[in-house]
Amino acid sequence: MQTRTLDATDRTIIERLMHDGRATWAALGELTDLSPAALAQRVRRLEREGVIQGYAARIDPVAVDASLLAFVLIRFSDPARRERFLTRVDAFPWLQECHHVTGEMDYLLKVRCASVAELEHIITGELRDTCKVTESRTSIVLMTRKETTAVPIGECERAQAHAHFSAPAMVGNGHANGHHAHHGPVADPHTP
Repeated sequence: MQTRTLDATDRTIIERLMHDGRATWAALGELTDLSPAALAQRVRRLEREGVIQGYAARIDPVAVDASLLAFVLIRFSDPARRERFLTRVDAFPWLQECHHVTGEMDYLLKVRCASVAELEHIITGELRDTCKVTESRTSIVLMTRKETTAVPIGECERAQAHAHFSAPAMVGNGHANGHHAHHGPVADPHTP
C-alpha cells in the first residue's frame, strides 16, 4: 500500500517500467540521473510499498488458443451466491478481470477463451449452473483497438488543471465572465 506521495523521479521510473518492465538500470539512470544503487533502492521501495505490484510478460492470445475475448455482465439475486462466486474468482483460468460495477448488474467480467462453444460453456455451465448467476449479458469483441496495462500517471491532475484554466468561470445566472452565456457555435478567436 502506498504510504507517501510519489515524487517526479518515482513517476519517471514507474512510467518507464510500465512500458518496459525489462528496462535496465542504465536506461533508467539516463532518465533520472540516479546511480544504479540509488535506482535499485527506489524500485525496491516502490515494490515494498505496493506501488509496483509485479512484472509480467504480455502473451499473444492467438498463440495460446485464447483468441476469443468477451465482456460478460452478471447479476445475482441472492447475496450468498454472489459471495460464493467471489471465493471462486481466482480459480477460473478464463477470467482475466472481474469488476464490481454500478447499475443493474453486479459484475463485469473480461473473459478469454478459444471459441464461441467454450464461451457458451462458461456462461451456461460455469456461471449459470455452477455459480447460480441470475442474469448475464455478453458482448463478444470483434476487434480491439487498444488494450494496455499502463495506468495513467499524472494524467488526471493534468486534465483537471487544463479544464480549470481553459473553462470560463460561471458568474451569476449562467453568465460567463460577466457576459451573457452563448448557446450557439463559438467562433475560434484565432481564426481570421
